[in-house]
Amino acid sequence: MEFQMSNPLLELMRQGESGAAGYNAYNRGTYTAADGEQRIRGSNGSIDFSAFTLGQLQDMQHLGRQDPDRIFAVGKYQIIPSTMDRAVEVLGLDRSQRFTPELQDRIFSEFLIVGKRPAIHDYIVGTPGASREAAQRGLAMEWASFGHPDKGGRSYYGGANHASITLDQSAQALEQMRAGYRERIERGVAPTEAWKQVTASDAAAVDRNGRGVVAAAMADGVLRMGERGDEVRSLQRSLNQAGHTDGRGRRLAEDGVFGRSTRESVESLQRAMELKVDGVAGSRTLESLRAAVPSAASPEPGGAGGRSFEDTMRIMLPPQGAVAPHVTGHFAEDRGNRTHGGVDFNYVGGQNGVNLRHPTIHSPVSGEVTFVGGSFGTIKIRDAEGNSHELLHTNTQSVRVGQQVSAGDAIGTMGGRGPGGADDYAQHVHYQLKDGNGRLMNPQEYWNLQPAHSSPRPADSSGDGARTTGSVSSRHGPGPEDTRQLQQALNQYGYRDAAGRALQADGQLGDRTGEAIRAYQQAHGLKADGVVGPQTLEALSRSQQTPLLSDARHPDHGMFQQAVRGLEQLDNSAFRSRQELENAAAATVFEAKASGLTRIDSVVASTNGTGLFAVQGRMEDPSHSRVHLDKAQAAHQPIEKSTVQVQQDTMDASRLQQEREQQQRRVMVA
Repeated sequence: MEFQMSNPLLELMRQGESGAAGYNAYNRGTYTAADGEQRIRGSNGSIDFSAFTLGQLQDMQHLGRQDPDRIFAVGKYQIIPSTMDRAVEVLGLDRSQRFTPELQDRIFSEFLIVGKRPAIHDYIVGTPGASREAAQRGLAMEWASFGHPDKGGRSYYGGANHASITLDQSAQALEQMRAGYRERIERGVAPTEAWKQVTASDAAAVDRNGRGVVAAAMADGVLRMGERGDEVRSLQRSLNQAGHTDGRGRRLAEDGVFGRSTRESVESLQRAMELKVDGVAGSRTLESLRAAVPSAASPEPGGAGGRSFEDTMRIMLPPQGAVAPHVTGHFAEDRGNRTHGGVDFNYVGGQNGVNLRHPTIHSPVSGEVTFVGGSFGTIKIRDAEGNSHELLHTNTQSVRVGQQVSAGDAIGTMGGRGPGGADDYAQHVHYQLKDGNGRLMNPQEYWNLQPAHSSPRPADSSGDGARTTGSVSSRHGPGPEDTRQLQQALNQYGYRDAAGRALQADGQLGDRTGEAIRAYQQAHGLKADGVVGPQTLEALSRSQQTPLLSDARHPDHGMFQQAVRGLEQLDNSAFRSRQELENAAAATVFEAKASGLTRIDSVVASTNGTGLFAVQGRMEDPSHSRVHLDKAQAAHQPIEKSTVQVQQDTMDASRLQQEREQQQRRVMVA
């Protein structure tokens, strides 16, 4: 059987949104005509958007409404400015990359129908509780041409908007994609790859085996921006092990996508090794990284590397080609008559393939082997802190009691051993962790909460008082008092330096202040150059006059309070401070409103504890709506930034509705 060559949702999108112009479709927003009516400033000629960088396009989207070069909704998916900005931030896109059809499709398949409208993704992949109606609501709320199930198939937007895509058409497309995804999973395709395949478009051809036809990232011996694959994932893992973070001091997501964060981490390595700083992983950079990794390849808790649970799992079960390990059971899960005391994992693909070949298991830590064998095929290793790392259900064991092992050493093979024999359980690794007193600990929390290691800052930029050439400047030459007020304002709004530290209000324009200024500029859609020019000063003035979401005067303060109450119901260890909780509440309001939620009835943590779900309705009700956000990112996002995002999203949604109504009036007159 051959998989389909095109995505049925994309074909409907072409019919209802972009038309014949496809990836090069656009409009220029609205303007007020002489008769006082709002009219659409349509396209005034064809544009090949693949000739523009993402940054150039964003700049054009943020021009004034009267500027003749302004572009509003753009491309095959009619992406408006606030959505584009959010996609760039969430996906870590680089402003220098071209706005190609492939990039447009990536924004669609990895953000629009995943991060912004998760109900679409959840239904296609068969998430429990997901419904087709909720997915159709998501489609209708993002694109006016799709009919809304609660409005009898009419457009979600009022006025003269007309839904040209019927409920039957969207249902058929969703069912086709859902069936295609399920078929791939049954054939042993990894979930991430199955999603890529089922959302692939003509811009990303898929061969008859369902594999994307793309060149290997290392075909030229160099890894650079825009490339993806296992080679990039290996690079990201090594950079994490060596302690090189992105520009904000964050560990890289080992997702195999060479985006902005990966480039910043490569640049960090290049600076530390005194190499040419270009963000490209060429031969010298890769050789330097290989030389740096051995000392960080087997980090212990709290040591160099700040290894995550994902890192640790991949040490115990290294990826086999394109097949990676994944968690199949979480700590403290209710197992009927007992509570699960560890974390279960094996390779993606179920009980077949590599999982049935008894793959080698490697030690998660350096330490002494204290127990081998028993009816569960158990191997116990005591680390330097006295913690016992215990792996159960092994098929064979290759170590002995008293043996010293290092992290990554082979210790046995994966199996399903139990009191009933070698195949008493499904083939997997059960990893449990006990402290020196024998108390069970959550392995995921143990590893994920270890302090991250970051490369040292240069000696000449250790503080704001160490002013360096070009670190930050002002066209108006502010004096120490003006600078001190600026630093106080940035602290008040929650903008920190690259290491997440509040500024010292010392009146000195140093590197740390420059980093906070650039963070503020990025949040406000300004050129992030660290220059306190007229536009930045104007934005700061607006910030002083605009109430935050946490202020009772803000129109969405009620929703903010709902988010706060929901977050307060989580475990006390969910956030390190009240400020982090309120930051997360503000970010939750933005994500909820951007996804069409009108209230937040509850907030629940994701199974692995790294994410949050804002929920409208009851969780057990199939018609509930929800939106997902990353907990760590939400906790560190300033309330002021979320306030700006809410304001911009509201303005863009209003403009888009006006433009759609005007376009429909023109169609009806014609």
